[in-house]
Amino acid sequence: MQNVNVRTAFAVGLGLILAAGSAAWAQEASQASSLGVLTPAMMGQAAAAEQPTEAPPPAPAPASSMSKFFTETQVNGALSASYLYNFNRPTGDVTAGRSFDVNHDEFALNKFKVILQNPVDYSPDNWDAGYYVDVNFGQDATLLQAAGLTLGANGDLEEAAITVNVPVGQGLKVSMGKWVTLMGVEVIEEWLNPTWSEGNQFLLAENFTALGVQLEYRFTDWLETKARLTNGWDVVKDNNDAMSLMGQILLKPFQDDKTVLSIVPYGGPEQPAATNTATAGAWRKGINLVGYQRVDFGDQALHAWAQFDYGHEDENTALPDPTDDAEWIAVGLWLKFDVNKWLALSGRWDYFNDADGARTSGAPFTNPFPPNTGQELYSLTFTVNLYPLQTPDLQVRPEIRWDHSTEENAFDGDEEDQVTIGFGTHFLF
Repeated sequence: MQNVNVRTAFAVGLGLILAAGSAAWAQEASQASSLGVLTPAMMGQAAAAEQPTEAPPPAPAPASSMSKFFTETQVNGALSASYLYNFNRPTGDVTAGRSFDVNHDEFALNKFKVILQNPVDYSPDNWDAGYYVDVNFGQDATLLQAAGLTLGANGDLEEAAITVNVPVGQGLKVSMGKWVTLMGVEVIEEWLNPTWSEGNQFLLAENFTALGVQLEYRFTDWLETKARLTNGWDVVKDNNDAMSLMGQILLKPFQDDKTVLSIVPYGGPEQPAATNTATAGAWRKGINLVGYQRVDFGDQALHAWAQFDYGHEDENTALPDPTDDAEWIAVGLWLKFDVNKWLALSGRWDYFNDADGARTSGAPFTNPFPPNTGQELYSLTFTVNLYPLQTPDLQVRPEIRWDHSTEENAFDGDEEDQVTIGFGTHFLF
């Protein structure tokens, strides 16, 4: 009953906002139409209107819907490929515990991404509407696909959302659709990350996507907030009887992009209904904290990121120990130094303590760790970022990475350490 009330209250509140705004919009349109008819006579221009005048030029033909779509839509995308070598030479040529850099001694066509968007800005005065669509094709799609939606084995509708600006306060953005997570330093688009490979926090502490409704409000130039009500982590078809919540507080203390803080709390039942041990479901809840700082040295710049994750999941039969709650904690640090227009050097250190095995036992499904009731993971990564065109449009990113687990059989049966080398190439358009 508690979950139904939260969902119902959220829906009713949103409905009242949209209904009130729609009525105000209709009233303004009606008033503008009436004034357009009455104003000439009220201003004494009726007689002047009877004087002979030259015929006005014909009005231009209205633009077709297709023409309007192409003139108002921004189109961009990327193509990404890579190669990985694992010095453990794992059985089956699969590198355990990694996201997109999985296959040993193989090239990969990771992503062909196309983005169509008509962005919406905050406005206190005007209604506006837009959309965002992000489609991925390639080998990475298998890991990214949300349960209940697929574009084939190698296709994924990563994001698709409609956004409306409601002229309330400084402007309220209301979106409905599917988006990527609000958590973390790293994103699905590896060419935007400090290092080429994604770390343990990206893969194990966060969701990829969620489907639902989102509210965005910017109070000042240094404070912006988001709130989401969704079907859950990485699902389109809800797998239980309750919704999930996620929010973000984004802070820019000095009103610029050089210092940024993000606070993301979340909570909701994420396991299928059959595994829940209570009527309201077994909740997964936690917090994600991210900080970013940039320091400029003339044409050079040093970027630093830090991320902290804490998660807790109520006891349920999907956990390695179904009789007890599970917890995990993680910390990550990144540095990137822009040497010049064609070279940047990056490094990452991360630590993930999966105390009860909730996030690493038999996961991720594409290249899982062995079953366990808890392990600690460490990784250290160094990436060279090369920009042959002296812009981010073309990137070549060789990398070396070391992974360690406290479980002796974490990597390829009897290994607790793993060293890989590889590189990614990315072309942005």
